[in-house]
Amino acid sequence: MKKFIFAIATAFLSLACTVVRYETPQPADVASLPQFPEKMQGLFISEDQDTLEVTQFKFHFRNGEEIQVKGDLCGNETVLREFKNYFILNLKDEEVWDVFPLRLKNDDLQVFFSATASRAEELMEELKEIAAVKEIADEDGDLEYYLIAPTSEEFRRLMRKGLFDERLLFKRLK
Repeated sequence: MKKFIFAIATAFLSLACTVVRYETPQPADVASLPQFPEKMQGLFISEDQDTLEVTQFKFHFRNGEEIQVKGDLCGNETVLREFKNYFILNLKDEEVWDVFPLRLKNDDLQVFFSATASRAEELMEELKEIAAVKEIADEDGDLEYYLIAPTSEEFRRLMRKGLFDERLLFKRLK
């Protein structure tokens, strides 16, 4: 199971260069959805021919044959929450969570990733004034990522300030 979670995180991280990770699924004070809403279910394709298939309980992302990411809401390593016109997809990697806001706009599904390292650094400096921010180093002592546990209000503020950028846009096929 750890290999599966590592594959998910590696796939999304390779696309996203995630530098902000979370201690718990986000937003913290919001209930998890038991399934993907019907309006999110379907087959989607990006300009680069990446595909995303969403069913009642599962999703499957394919980037050619190199990267495949699957998630199942029936397990405890994939969590979906609804927050301010977004669906927040949380994927567990070892003991931390990677967070990907999703937004439906007509028949398009937008996938957002953490902002670039420089933008994330600016936001983490602001967040340090009101909350704990841990800097996690790699084996060489360089910053690997920030680890945070924001309240729902802090998470909302981070979203508003641009912590997440749209990186993938999928068009509905069916």
